[in-house]
Amino acid sequence: MHPIAGLAKYYHIMPCLRPFRNCFKSRPNFDHALRESILMDMDMIMPENDREVTEDPFILLGYGINSFFDLMSQLFWFAIFITIFMSPLMIEFSRNGGL
Repeated sequence: MHPIAGLAKYYHIMPCLRPFRNCFKSRPNFDHALRESILMDMDMIMPENDREVTEDPFILLGYGINSFFDLMSQLFWFAIFITIFMSPLMIEFSRNGGL
């Protein structure tokens, strides 16, 4: 089974849906809750990286996948930028026969 199959929620995959996370009831992660309760019984504090995994499950996959998502996001916005600002130029060149 995939390492983040039970950890990733819809708002982790599509951050634009984050405002709707209160509309849908999601089940808590059993493994995380079990680990947290065992550590509380042992009077130990939970490591910071375990708390970070509940907020962003892609941390489990390492730096490579996170940098890939960042790169894809940057390329997406760059393509949108080029499309918006070059469309008038392409329309103008199509009307007057180019340069």
